[in-house]
Amino acid sequence: EGPLRLCIGRIHEGDETLTALRASRELKFAGCLGAYGQRGLRLLCTSLELAKHLHHVSRVELPNHRLGPAGARELARCLRAGVNLEHIDLRSNALKDAGVAALAGGLRHARRIKTLILSANRVGRPGVEALADGLQFCFTLDWLDLRTNDFTRETHDFIVASHFANPSHYVNVLVDPPDDGAADAEHGASSPKR
Repeated sequence: EGPLRLCIGRIHEGDETLTALRASRELKFAGCLGAYGQRGLRLLCTSLELAKHLHHVSRVELPNHRLGPAGARELARCLRAGVNLEHIDLRSNALKDAGVAALAGGLRHARRIKTLILSANRVGRPGVEALADGLQFCFTLDWLDLRTNDFTRETHDFIVASHFANPSHYVNVLVDPPDDGAADAEHGASSPKR
């Protein structure tokens, strides 16, 4: 019932992985996927594609895996293929604007997502705008973590100005204050979800 740790050199497509996934609700990866280049990204996608057939797998935690924009594109492909996750942690992966924009395309299909952690990914205004567009139909999203991305005042204001909500549902958006300290980082910023 605990988290499944997938080791890059050990897991292959087939019965062994499927059996291991049946016993777990979340995927964690031992080692750094990004350090293994395309092999690591293939492992990520293979694991997620197998998980889509096991609807109880709901969490993927990939902090500090150096996925970059290429990893975000692979994850977005899996989301478009029907992997239904409730919790995605991609903190500190150097996704940048290109990666977050690619991920946003996949999030259009993520109908169960509740928590999305994108802190410390060097994201700017273009990535935030793409994310706002991609999340507009994610009516289950409760938490969006965008801290430690060094947003300008304009990008911060864009985030706070209700681009992630509709009047009937509020998303808790965690974002650092701009340099002039206009927001309270401890409590985050709540914005209605569109």
